[in-house]
This record gives sequence, structure tokens and C-alpha cells, in this order.
Amino acid sequence: MSKKIIDKETGTLTLYNGFIISKDTTLENLLNTFTSNELKKSEYADNICSLKQAKYDEYYIRFWFYFIEEKIYKIGFEIETKPIQRVPWSNQRDLETKWIAEQMDDKSNFIWDMNIAGRHYSLKYNWGFIGVYYDFKNGTFDSSINYHSLKK
Repeated sequence: MSKKIIDKETGTLTLYNGFIISKDTTLENLLNTFTSNELKKSEYADNICSLKQAKYDEYYIRFWFYFIEEKIYKIGFEIETKPIQRVPWSNQRDLETKWIAEQMDDKSNFIWDMNIAGRHYSLKYNWGFIGVYYDFKNGTFDSSINYHSLKK
């Protein structure tokens, strides 16, 4: 079992350097904490940036941060057991589901059944929700932490 970096009571995420992301984190907080080699702003959207992958126990994780008016509303992530070299949107749904279940102490043993429309793995809390979501329209998966404080 990997070390917990998500606090299920508060929805905070502790990064490799000890920096804690919460629903109150701003884009400025990240830009002041990480170098331009570590944190990259999206070339396609001003409200998205990504943190270079880092190793957390046996997993390699890459994070994306989404902001509305400089305040975070979503943290997307990709998880692998070796350095991430895949094309974006080629999600490891089973691995990411297992990792989330471990992080959140979920014992439901969720199994993906792609024959059930609208299928997704999601856990709800008072701060928001976390899960792996399948978009049937384009056949992609999205793993993320979503905060209630702001709407898209």
C-alpha cells in the first residue's frame, strides 16, 4: 500500500516537496512554490498548468491544476508504475481506481464494466469528490479531485 497523499477528510493533496494543495490554493501559490522547470502553464488554456511527474512510493504521478479566477477547482492526475511516457488521454483506469481506493480507504472493490453506460468510479465528500470518470462520447477517462467551492 502506498503512502497517503490525499486527506479524505479535507480533500488536501500533499505533493512530493511537502506543499499542500487545498480548495483555497491559488495559481499564484503554485507559481511562487515551483520553478518553471517543474510547473508548466498550458499553451492552450490560461487556467491550466501541469506539474512534472514525480515518484510517490511505487507510483509515478503527473498532476494538472485547473483554476477559475486564479482559484483551484480541479486537480487531474495520471498514475503509472514506471515513468510516464504515454500520450495524454490514454488513462490507466484500473490502476488509478485502485490508487484512489487505497488513498480514500474505499473497500468497495469497484470493477469496471464497460457495458454499463455512464459508468464511473466516484467518491463524494463534503469538500467535493474524487474519482475516475469515463466519457463515452470520445472514449477517454479522467481521474481527478474536484472541489465544490467553485463551479465550472
